[in-house]
Amino acid sequence: MDMKEAIKEFLEQEAGQATATEIADAFGFNRQNVSSLLNNDVAFVRLPKQGKVQPYGLRVAQRVAPSE
Repeated sequence: MDMKEAIKEFLEQEAGQATATEIADAFGFNRQNVSSLLNNDVAFVRLPKQGKVQPYGLRVAQRVAPSE
């Protein structure tokens, strides 16, 4: 399992949000690498800051209705 997939599964299990530090600590990943992935991959979204803490979540895919 690569880092992206591990983070996606973690966010699905952690009430949908976590900080880069929490994710890095949970897996032993480098926090800077986690932060870079969270900021640059469209699968993740920044949530409103909680003080100085920046939580991230999964972007919800929008389903497009089939055209008739």
